[in-house]
Amino acid sequence: MSVQKSREYETECLLDLITILLNKDLLPEWRREPDWAKVYKLADYHHVSNTIYSILLGMDGKRLTDWKGRFQERFRYAVLTQERYQIEGKRVLKEMQRYQIHVLEARERLITHFYERKELRYPQPLRFLVEKGKLETIHKIMQNLHYEKKQKKGTHIDEGEIWYYHAGGVYIVFSEKCHFTEKKMNRYFTVTPQKFPKKGSFYYLHEPELEDLYLYQIAYMAEAFAKGELEIRDLIDLWVYYLFCYEKLDWKFVNKELKYLDLNYFGDLIIRLAAVWFGQIGEYMEEFPQLADMERYILSKGTEAREENEEILPLIKNVADVYERDLKRERRREKRQLWLPPRDYMLTIYPCLSESILPLPFCWVHRIVNSQYRKLRGRIGRSILKLRDKLKKQKQQWKEKRQEKS
Repeated sequence: MSVQKSREYETECLLDLITILLNKDLLPEWRREPDWAKVYKLADYHHVSNTIYSILLGMDGKRLTDWKGRFQERFRYAVLTQERYQIEGKRVLKEMQRYQIHVLEARERLITHFYERKELRYPQPLRFLVEKGKLETIHKIMQNLHYEKKQKKGTHIDEGEIWYYHAGGVYIVFSEKCHFTEKKMNRYFTVTPQKFPKKGSFYYLHEPELEDLYLYQIAYMAEAFAKGELEIRDLIDLWVYYLFCYEKLDWKFVNKELKYLDLNYFGDLIIRLAAVWFGQIGEYMEEFPQLADMERYILSKGTEAREENEEILPLIKNVADVYERDLKRERRREKRQLWLPPRDYMLTIYPCLSESILPLPFCWVHRIVNSQYRKLRGRIGRSILKLRDKLKKQKQQWKEKRQEKS
């Protein structure tokens, strides 16, 4: 495989292992054993440490033995969690049919279908697009299935998403529409499940056409790329799906829609990068020097080569602007909550609010005045103490000077 010279050796080894797995090639003949600590950290950072475990079983190495256990832990987690997700997904869909709710399986359940073995993909929360006006019914269904409303820690929650958690680490997400930063993409993917074909004999379960799924895949990757969240796992998703569908897709339609979404250039480059990584088409790196910048950006999750990639996908700058605007809005909200807390909190200070909410504005004013008064009193007190200490020091200095003169 032709490899970019500036790529770290451990990165090269990780991509080699994934390529061997996807293409069912022979084990690699490396010039030296990699630093397995670096390989593991990079693989875990991009959620592919479970993916390469089966390849590592057939490999020996002095330093590998100490790290095989770590890879095995991730693989076992993936196996168990994927099994749980498959079981829970069927349970949820069965209830959707029972309550006659139109639903479209989204990202996780669709993508794992194209993997030869589901445990090769590190699990993500199950996502379902549901028809409008059914979220209350869905909440009752999820309660009956012993789920609780709870989002995953450290996960960004898009507008309109409702998260549920089940014992065993299972997260399921419902939404009434897809969410994208770019308005044009938001409008394009604002669709209801009913617009898609029915899946098999199920009346209320729908699935996208191959072209729709490919377009969504590129749009999703563009959004994740712009946010600095795109991973090696995502490119594996794209590659396995591309291998399945490239002879079946209506490319004229796909390219037309990608052009409308301003994703044709990005879509072309991202599939070429996947071909470089997993398809052993290294000459693309020489033909398209932009791929090197994309690789650096993805491997670092947006911390490197950001400016270079803004030319490839202007959405990066738009996302940064939106993030800055959201951050300012969040800070304003936090300040507002600090100055004007909700009634539940104010009740702990002003019991009179239990009888009526009308005194709430007066209680806010009273609390703010008291708070500012305490701050002012504290500042004055500290100033007086500093002044007193200063006068004591000066008095002591004068006394010492008089003693020296005498």
